[in-house]
Amino acid sequence: MDIGFYCLASAVALWGEPQAVLATASLLDSGVDAQGTVVLSYGDFDVTLHHSKVSDSAIPSEIQGEDGALVIEKISECQKLAFVPRGGKART
Repeated sequence: MDIGFYCLASAVALWGEPQAVLATASLLDSGVDAQGTVVLSYGDFDVTLHHSKVSDSAIPSEIQGEDGALVIEKISECQKLAFVPRGGKART
């Protein structure tokens, strides 16, 4: 895992070591990951991570819950944080 490490590190920093991990990846010819998905299981909730070197995305990170979602621009730097209530408008 190359680029997938960065989103994994953010998740472990937020929630600690998971109880179980399920991961899939496609590799480049060089052997590093082209893209992948990781599911971290914490018992009461799961964390799903997507990473890619072969596509470009401006989608921010989201932490979704029953009442809404936290939307985080550049999670490693936490540049902008907004709460979006379920069915409502973003609040920064």
